Amino acid sequence: MHCLTNVYPKKQQGGHAWSKDGITWSDMRVGAFTANVQLMDGTTMSCERRERPQLVFDLNNSNKPIALASAVMGCDVETLPVDAQKHYRGGSDSFTIVQLLGSGA
Repeated sequence: MHCLTNVYPKKQQGGHAWSKDGITWSDMRVGAFTANVQLMDGTTMSCERRERPQLVFDLNNSNKPIALASAVMGCDVETLPVDAQKHYRGGSDSFTIVQLLGSGA
């Protein structure tokens, strides 16, 4: 089993822990993901935080994660796709993004 967390400790993103039995867990490691999101056009969207991380798995292979879904907030408006810039207010405003993993990214 694996566990992804928001921010751990406060200024680092992407906590990750694992367990064989769901009772005894590893120490939390950080760096499973960052608050910078690489977009499909190769540009990077810069945000302050990612929250509620969830893996999306391949329908044909339930052991293969294909994307990371999460909320993002505190994003630099200038790094957002042009269509999103007019809707995002910045600050504590948040939205959900799905980022492809691995070779599909």
